[in-house]
Amino acid sequence: MDRGACGCESCKNQLCVRRVPVFSTLDPAEMDRVAGLIIHKDFIKGELIIMEGSRPDNLIIINKGQVKVFRYTQKYGREHPRGIMIELPLSREGIANYIGVARETVSRKLSLLQDEGIIEMAGHKKMIILDKKQLLQSIQ
Repeated sequence: MDRGACGCESCKNQLCVRRVPVFSTLDPAEMDRVAGLIIHKDFIKGELIIMEGSRPDNLIIINKGQVKVFRYTQKYGREHPRGIMIELPLSREGIANYIGVARETVSRKLSLLQDEGIIEMAGHKKMIILDKKQLLQSIQ
């Protein structure tokens, strides 16, 4: 598929552009140029779209579905001798409910990150991020 082509049969690139109010005043030629830049991507439920603090070089248009915004600010994390201590505001079950997956899925993912030495669980609602770089790479 061409990098600039959306590829979805329902919009032919144009519908996606026209749905965004900031583009509504563009003339047809400008709208075609914007439409040529569209990269269509599907996300699965619970998939991370963008990290807090990242500086994307693109505009994300949600054409169908919903997005949950979840952010960890400085109030949840603090320096720890072994990394960054995060005090989770939710239990594993609470996290699972929030992102719409089974608790077992959250537990498996946390266990995998712990087995890989990326995090260390310190109780039910605390974790230490041992390798921030690896954590970021594992979710992209």
